[in-house]
Amino acid sequence: MAWRELRVGLLLGLSYGVLLGVVARFRYGGTGLHPWTFPLVVGLGICTSMTVAALMGALTPMAVKRMGIDPAICSAPFVSTVTDLLSLITYFSLASWLLF
Repeated sequence: MAWRELRVGLLLGLSYGVLLGVVARFRYGGTGLHPWTFPLVVGLGICTSMTVAALMGALTPMAVKRMGIDPAICSAPFVSTVTDLLSLITYFSLASWLLF
C-alpha cells in the first residue's frame, strides 16, 4: 500500500512540479544568468512536498494503528505538521543551494 501511495505522490508531484516550474519560469524567470534556477527550485520543492505528503498520509495511520492508537485522532495533525516541516526544509535548502 505504501508503494502505491509513493508512486501516486511522485506522479502528482512531478505533474505539479513541471506545471508550477513552467509558470514560475514565465512569471518570475527573467532573462538573467540562470533563468531556470528559480523554476527548478519551485518544481523540485513541490514535487518533494507532494511525494512526502502522500507517503506520510499512507504510513502514519498504519504506524499509529500498530501502536494501538485510533488513527483518526492523531493522523491528520501529525501528517500536516510533518509534511509542512519537511516541505519548508526542502524548499529552503534547495533555494539556498541553487540560488545563492
